[in-house]
Amino acid sequence: MLSLRRLFGIMVGAAPFLVVLFCSLSAWRLGGGKATILGYSLFTLGVVISIFNFYLQVLRYPIHCILHGKDAKYKWNSGFPLFGILSVVGLIFLPKSLWLNIIAFLLLCGDIGGIQWFVIFTWKDDSLWNPKKYNMEKNNSK
Repeated sequence: MLSLRRLFGIMVGAAPFLVVLFCSLSAWRLGGGKATILGYSLFTLGVVISIFNFYLQVLRYPIHCILHGKDAKYKWNSGFPLFGILSVVGLIFLPKSLWLNIIAFLLLCGDIGGIQWFVIFTWKDDSLWNPKKYNMEKNNSK
């Protein structure tokens, strides 16, 4: 059975995708779709951050290995977690556009620093999602 924390995590992780789905199905926008400068600014900033996060987490290490070999020192960088969601926030201000919705959806799937990936990566961590069970197992192992 799912705990309330896990249900909350599912809702939080799914929320950006639901906003993109809502924006693709509905013509309603904040400001009536007239705040396009703000919308495009936020959307563009979110796109840049999402692509940068994807580069840092997925592409940078293989490129480093190709250029310097696997034995060379490598320092992991985290990018800007949670800020790639700005593309979805910007989407709320923009006029309805199927292409922007598709781009926002793909960016959500690829932005490893997003809230949706936090939920996925920590799903099996009982210390976060089910602390009572975690503490019971921890106390029984002593």
